Amino acid sequence: MATTLKHRTATVLKNAGNFCKEVFISILMILYVIVALSATLVLFLLMPTIYMVSAKTAAKLIYKRPWDNKVVNALLKLMPLCGLIFWDKFILTRACPKRKRIAFIDAQQKYEHQELVDLPVKYQVEYWLAKRNLGLLKQLSRNAVTQLFEQVSVAEKADFIKAFGLRPEFIKSLIIGSYDELNLIYTVGNDLNRRNQLDSILPDCFKAIQMLDWNEQLNAWLNLGNFVKAFGFDKFKYLNKEATNVLWISGDENLRLLVLLSDGFNIPRLSNILHSGLYDLLRKALCHRTLSTEHLEWLIEQQKDVKKLDNILIEYISSNGLHMSSLQKVYKSNHPLKDKLQRAVDIYEENCLIKGFSDCTPEKNLDYWKTYVLQNKSVLPESQRKMNMEHFLIFSEAGLKLDSDTLEYLLVNVRLRNYISLLLEKEWDSITPHLVSLLKATPWKYTLYMKEKEKRSEK
Repeated sequence: MATTLKHRTATVLKNAGNFCKEVFISILMILYVIVALSATLVLFLLMPTIYMVSAKTAAKLIYKRPWDNKVVNALLKLMPLCGLIFWDKFILTRACPKRKRIAFIDAQQKYEHQELVDLPVKYQVEYWLAKRNLGLLKQLSRNAVTQLFEQVSVAEKADFIKAFGLRPEFIKSLIIGSYDELNLIYTVGNDLNRRNQLDSILPDCFKAIQMLDWNEQLNAWLNLGNFVKAFGFDKFKYLNKEATNVLWISGDENLRLLVLLSDGFNIPRLSNILHSGLYDLLRKALCHRTLSTEHLEWLIEQQKDVKKLDNILIEYISSNGLHMSSLQKVYKSNHPLKDKLQRAVDIYEENCLIKGFSDCTPEKNLDYWKTYVLQNKSVLPESQRKMNMEHFLIFSEAGLKLDSDTLEYLLVNVRLRNYISLLLEKEWDSITPHLVSLLKATPWKYTLYMKEKEKRSEK
């Protein structure tokens, strides 16, 4: 009986102790919650006040860990509730002034090591514009860098290019920009040109121009064409099929000329040139590229309907000749231009004789010229202009006289004293008062004229 009573007493005391312990713990928890809520309330009331006075101090309180003061550290344990949830969201709203947002982002970087790239693009842009620190560029997203590039000065644009290279997004802004902005592309072009890598810039230019509106693209293609022309068409030799198509469709004459010089002619391109009336483009291309027999015969046939091809064909054949079979077709079809084409072929033959054949000695070439002159007893005016002193001497000894326009051309353009003296001697009877006036413009030529005149007066 006594043992049972003792056991019951112990049980009651134990239960009473547990109850008291639980009550004590509950009281502590209630007190902790009250303190926490009070502290949180204080923080919610205090932080805006601190924020209004100094955003930098407020940001430091929220993000710095740990503090030397234990009380402050204890309070700051509640910051995830009132700081990282509320303030991180608040600084990314319009309600937060820019200057204060910058202070918070500074603190985030310093105490939390947060990357700028994690911020929305517009705030990355805003932050960099506030700091203008080139070292921060690498921490920004590509979109932020692109937006900044369109807002900064030309000098800063140059720094962006040094940091990231000439991206298509940069070219997009520069290629329709001011003279100074366009000059940045030329600066990069000069560097690539020194490394023989100039053609590598074209793909990025294509991407950049395709980002523009249609109206802006026209100006961009024009500027790209001028860029290509400035460096020389021969610096952009390696064009793939896609590049040639893009350049041709661009419609810019310089870019189309690049296509013709690098990729050559074909019937669709020639047809497009004639249909678009781009005769100057064709003439320029033919100064550097030769036509196949097929393409030349096609153009000769088109001349029947396109009269503006007359001079282009004559100039080309005078410089490059015409295959015998093609000339035969001209005569068989009784082509309206047959006489002029034959004359162009004759000019080409005479020019070849004047230039000489590479597998013959100079003496042998002069013998060929002499044989031709003696047999034909004539040289076309276009060929007369290309004669040197030796050719002219053979020409004169055959009893031939220069065309009046050719004589004027030679007296004005020849720079050899001996050649001028020979011209005055052999063509004296053709020297008109007009030619004398021209000779007076160059003292040494007029002196030679006076010497020749003196010689003749002594005879």
